[in-house]
Amino acid sequence: MTRADIRKDEIYDGLRADFGAASPKASGYLSEYSFFRERALVLEAVGDEPGTILDLACGGGLVTLPLAKAGHRVIGLDFNAAACRQAKRNGIEAIRGDAFTLPLADGIADVVLNVEFAQEYELEAVGGMLHEVARVLRLGGRLVIVWGNRGALVHRIAHPASRILDRLRGRASFAASVRHSPAGIQTAGERVGLALDRMFAIFPPLRLRLRRADGPLVSLFGSSFVAVFRKQVGP
Repeated sequence: MTRADIRKDEIYDGLRADFGAASPKASGYLSEYSFFRERALVLEAVGDEPGTILDLACGGGLVTLPLAKAGHRVIGLDFNAAACRQAKRNGIEAIRGDAFTLPLADGIADVVLNVEFAQEYELEAVGGMLHEVARVLRLGGRLVIVWGNRGALVHRIAHPASRILDRLRGRASFAASVRHSPAGIQTAGERVGLALDRMFAIFPPLRLRLRRADGPLVSLFGSSFVAVFRKQVGP
């Protein structure tokens, strides 16, 4: 774990103390309403096929909580110990571990879900994570990855405003996020044997799904990208 990762861990612990472990705000979401809208869009992409789901960087397990309640086997992995304890309380098999060196066997997962994590790291590191994802996915298994579109107008307004509010409240802020293009994530996935099924942008407050990740509205309202990959060959 790098010094920057330790700092992120401290920020998440602070958010958990401020808002409570059961709140999406403990995972860095500015709005609970936006979180629940995003979760609905993400779970649509995951679908309802039976099998083992790995929630990578799961936080308290709030994204996959409906799947666990529906009887799916959900394994959650997060580096933050308190987040893992909360995920276990939510009925998820939580493991404390590193997303870049997964403590899991090859081919264990039918679906890997990774939500709002990739933008915290440079593309080289994300590529390393995707290599591990490809290793733990079974052949034909799927990755659903969601990352923030940091070039969108909504983020260019919201992020500076959030940092100002954090400063006024005496709360630490996350560092500026990394901007990943859809093409960059697609290429990184293909390098490790993950073939792109589909990619689109979303704007959770309106539960808006934009069919093209490069369409004209994405730069305004495409607050996050969603990509669905399928494993075709071993990493």
